[in-house]
Amino acid sequence: MGDAVTVPTKTIWLEWGGVLGPSGAALLVVAVALLGWALLWHFSGTDKFRLRFTLVGLRWAALLLLTFLLLRPVLVRAIADKSDSVIAILYDDSASMTVSDASGTSRADRMLAALEENGRAFDRALDEQFHRMEFAFGQDVRSLTARDTLKFDEPATDVAAATRAAVDACRGLSLSALVVLSDGAPSSEAGAVDLSAFEELGVPVYAVGVEDRTWRDLALNDVSISRSFMDDAPAVIGAQVDAQGLGGETLVVEVTREGLVVATEERSIASDAAAHQFRLEIPLHERDWLRYDVSVRLKDAEDVNTEFVRQNNSRSLLYDNREKVFRVLYFGGRPNWQHKFILRALEGDPDVQLSSLVRISGAEKKFVFRGRDSSLGNPLFDGFEEAQTLPRYDEAVFLRLGLGPEELAAGYPSHAEDLYSFDLIIWGDIEADFFATPQLTLTRDAVSERGASLLLLGGSGDPFDALADTVIAPLIPTMPRGSAIEAADRPDRIAPTPEAFLTGVWALNGDQKLNDQAWDGLPELPDVQTPGPARIGATVMATSGEPSADDEASPFLVWQSYGRGTAALLATGETWPWHMKTEGTNGSHDRLWRQLVRALLRNVPDRVALKRSGASTVVGRDRTLGWSVRDEVFAPLGGATLRVTVTEPDGTATVVPALEVLAEPGSYNADMTPPTEGIYRLRLEGENGAGETVPETEMAVLAEPDRREWRTPRSNEGFLKEITMRTGGYYVSLNELQELPERIAAQEATVWRYDRAPLWHAPPFYVALLLLMATEWAVRRKAGKP
Repeated sequence: MGDAVTVPTKTIWLEWGGVLGPSGAALLVVAVALLGWALLWHFSGTDKFRLRFTLVGLRWAALLLLTFLLLRPVLVRAIADKSDSVIAILYDDSASMTVSDASGTSRADRMLAALEENGRAFDRALDEQFHRMEFAFGQDVRSLTARDTLKFDEPATDVAAATRAAVDACRGLSLSALVVLSDGAPSSEAGAVDLSAFEELGVPVYAVGVEDRTWRDLALNDVSISRSFMDDAPAVIGAQVDAQGLGGETLVVEVTREGLVVATEERSIASDAAAHQFRLEIPLHERDWLRYDVSVRLKDAEDVNTEFVRQNNSRSLLYDNREKVFRVLYFGGRPNWQHKFILRALEGDPDVQLSSLVRISGAEKKFVFRGRDSSLGNPLFDGFEEAQTLPRYDEAVFLRLGLGPEELAAGYPSHAEDLYSFDLIIWGDIEADFFATPQLTLTRDAVSERGASLLLLGGSGDPFDALADTVIAPLIPTMPRGSAIEAADRPDRIAPTPEAFLTGVWALNGDQKLNDQAWDGLPELPDVQTPGPARIGATVMATSGEPSADDEASPFLVWQSYGRGTAALLATGETWPWHMKTEGTNGSHDRLWRQLVRALLRNVPDRVALKRSGASTVVGRDRTLGWSVRDEVFAPLGGATLRVTVTEPDGTATVVPALEVLAEPGSYNADMTPPTEGIYRLRLEGENGAGETVPETEMAVLAEPDRREWRTPRSNEGFLKEITMRTGGYYVSLNELQELPERIAAQEATVWRYDRAPLWHAPPFYVALLLLMATEWAVRRKAGKP
């Protein structure tokens, strides 16, 4: 990883002149001969040994020095050209650098201590060969004049943006490398960092990892709140707690509301790397936006350093438990007990407003002449004075319940503004050929475009297969039955599927065993249809009959998503025996219908809604609120003048404009920057292009502290190593910091200057040669030798 060297690995070496050819070889022969003569000269005499040794040594040294100079040695020194090479150093200034280890020493303190080691040896080593440019980075990047200005308080770490900014700041300079000193804990809201961005830098990255020696931490992750569709069901808070290095300790999860503990659970941590799933039930009594605070801690932990990070131990949740009104239209082909008991069941749900349109007389196909008493009016109204103003003989007569004076007076809607005001449409025991094709098309559009739900009930004849030949066929969540399946209705028992129990759509008790017993106590239904198999992607909530060896049980309650809405099928028109044939205290029938209707209403969109962007609302950070606004027929409403009143937790109200997004008709954006933590209530109001009032809509968001830096606070040397590998750099740990300058110089100094000093004509060597020869002559003459 970055070990390839393309520049000299030695800073000083010797080069030799051009006398190493044939002449050089001859010179060496002469030198050896002279050396032999020097060693043998006077050795045959009787002189003293010390004199002979001195004379030979002086001659030896002089000959060696002469030979060295005749080879024309040159001393070469390679020096990186500092005037052209720049190193950018980036220091991690994020809050995660304040994490302390078991000794209480923070990552930041260890990094600064390593930089100050040996009188700032790291700085001096770099300064010898490069110009330094220093930056501090976290969420943003800034030039750094002195390291004592590092604050280690940045709310996020963005290494990719920091390296890009450093390269841009050094544009036009000879940037040799980037040095990043960091714990390698990136905090990206988008999830994993795109490492391919580093390959586009064009500059090697050298990383110095501020690694954790040990790690002990509790982290509260994946916190959510939901509620089953069951009557009086509590809200359920789910949470995952990840424990690292805390095996044997006991953790405590608490849920509080307005400072009061509403749920708690303890659990022993089994190992040093454990993940625990929690499910805490919260009773709901207030009808409002409700805030719950979830926290995790160690039980009886006295040492503050037992856990290294506390900032990831708490989360807050906002739950919408306001009173709402959903409109449901029941359209029936005849008066029956089923309608009566559905009406009775939904009376117990204050959030549901049931309107009924029940046909009590069908249209006559031909006029019957009855003499002078003949009339075009419906025979049902014979004898009434106003019979001439009542429905004609060729028009159906409907019983209207829960509707306005003139609402749906002509029967089933034929216009979008009439049908789109309902969130759920129930068809009960109505033949397919009753509807005109435009009415069927309108119903299909109400589901796909408006986002309403449609529930088809069984009845006399073969309603589902009859509808399979109409434009509404794609909505039916089962396939056409076909001739292979018997068409006759039959009495049968109903069994919910596991999905029905887990979601609470058709659950009679939160305990699986008690739920099974409750279903076993319900009688069989007398009139159960046999639809075809469920479509791919549809969800079966209940089945009828016993599955055969080669086939599954017949779907009884099944639904599917269609466009923006939901379409469901209930393969009977008579669930009333669950009420009439059980004890008076058994409320199973009413309960099942309330839960089913709630499930079908759950995801029906409003005309005006706050978009779910997935972005969190963070204290001190700008947040764009996206609103979707539609007209009476749920077409995007453009050209409106809208404003949002933002009410802060302390009651302070601010009005901000909601500006239309031209590229998205019906979309409006409003900006806010929450100054404090808490619930911010939002009220959207205004006028459309014609000056008509847009329905007011109230929503809320929960502003929390910025927790990006604490999602993954553990040091991540693997991330830093991956960066260096992709850029051709090198990774070192903090205790290897002093080795880094030499590595960078060997690999990245691309401009070198070579200083050459010829030694063969340097005067000191010749002075030394003369001194050696003169000394040898003087000793020899003093001894009386020739």
